[in-house]
Amino acid sequence: MKDQAIKLLNYPSDPKAAEPGWKNVTDECRALSNDLMHDAEELLGLRTRFVALRVTEFNQGPRTCFNDAVAYIRLGPGVGPRPNPTPDQARQLKHQLAFEMVHVLSVFPGAPLTALEKGAAAYFAVQVGGYTPQESGAPQQYVEAYAAVAELLDEYDNDAIKNLRNPLCSLNRITAASIRLGYPNCPEDLIARLTSEW
Repeated sequence: MKDQAIKLLNYPSDPKAAEPGWKNVTDECRALSNDLMHDAEELLGLRTRFVALRVTEFNQGPRTCFNDAVAYIRLGPGVGPRPNPTPDQARQLKHQLAFEMVHVLSVFPGAPLTALEKGAAAYFAVQVGGYTPQESGAPQQYVEAYAAVAELLDEYDNDAIKNLRNPLCSLNRITAASIRLGYPNCPEDLIARLTSEW
């Protein structure tokens, strides 16, 4: 047990650390990351597995990637924590971290993303005070994924995704068949929009 804890604390160095624009902000984001993971689990269900987490500002952000059992949340350049942030800077940080935290919650490396996972990430970000995809200027695909998840949760209840993940599975493993089983009256067009590959 002690060896496992040490392994998590001594996770490998970031493979992108030498690239321009990279800045480690893991420690500064730790409290907010923990709060967001807790809130994400409340809305969407438990995480599929525990992974070490590193948060960085990076010119290829925002995005999340996994390497050697470490989740790397890449915030956009200049989005990381700062002293005395403006309300918009604080909101942007929370928005990006919340959106990416959903991918950390639902780890299934190698599986294709679905609209349900991206829509759930956008929905969660909005719930904790972030921007809607429309407000952030996200591509139409994000707008549609967010709308599909909002429709599912509005039509059934806020626990709909949590219920669909029981027994515990990644968001991108929720199938059309499982939605039909859990919510027999769910319209086929909504099921198709939720389960489409990203």
